[in-house]
Amino acid sequence: MADSRCVFSNHVTAIDEQACHSACGKEHSGCDGSRKVSGMLYGASVLLFGGIGLLVAFVVELKLGDKK
Repeated sequence: MADSRCVFSNHVTAIDEQACHSACGKEHSGCDGSRKVSGMLYGASVLLFGGIGLLVAFVVELKLGDKK
């Protein structure tokens, strides 16, 4: 049985879902899924490093506040 997914080699790096589908001629969820994962990873890293930055700033303020 033939695979119904896109076999276009650059479908993950397509700018948008429409470009992917026009490149391979088939509709599937591969293009949209990779964008969701990359968006989720970006959001998670922003929240993680933002939280770490807030904690570091809080500790620095506590240390500087004790000296004054």
